[in-house]
Amino acid sequence: MLRVEPASAIGAPLKIFEYMAHGKPIVSSDLPVIREGLRDRVNSVLVSPDNRSDWVKALQRLRENKVFRDQIGLQVKTDFLAKHSRIAHATNILKEIEKRMPSSGSL
Repeated sequence: MLRVEPASAIGAPLKIFEYMAHGKPIVSSDLPVIREGLRDRVNSVLVSPDNRSDWVKALQRLRENKVFRDQIGLQVKTDFLAKHSRIAHATNILKEIEKRMPSSGSL
């Protein structure tokens, strides 16, 4: 289980994507920049950055509920591989290049 400390908006996304690649349940502050990769109760648990009891409840839920813990861990890794890995980015770049290339019939 990885815990993401409340961080500046500039540094948060890279850390999030690194954590996602590990496929472990993530508990993170619920901030707009974090939602680029994480979805509450789908592939992570997002909590108020300033509410300690929310953090405690989130960690207790993950500790006590193996099915939920395994489910969001698997989903976060699946999401990372599909949307944020180097291969996913390279695939998207190639698709964009193909869209912009003139078709062979127009030359």
